[in-house]
Amino acid sequence: MNIFKRLRKERNLTQIELASKFGISRQMVGALERGANPGVELLKQFSTFYNVSCDTLLGVEFGRDSPGATAPMERSQDTPQVSSGSIA
Repeated sequence: MNIFKRLRKERNLTQIELASKFGISRQMVGALERGANPGVELLKQFSTFYNVSCDTLLGVEFGRDSPGATAPMERSQDTPQVSSGSIA
């Protein structure tokens, strides 16, 4: 089930109720539930409303055991050191 639909149903909201909360149409809610891109601003609003990350809403799941996950990059000797002091 699509994450947008799952989160909406977990909160016992209809598409119309959710659309009203966000000032969007019921058709837009349906489109999101079918995989449409919400756009950055709407994505941030949904993230805050549902208390989940934007990555979660986009289906990006990175963890150590996730496919495509990589180890943190090592700092090379060529990498410039960034100081916490002010720049003059």
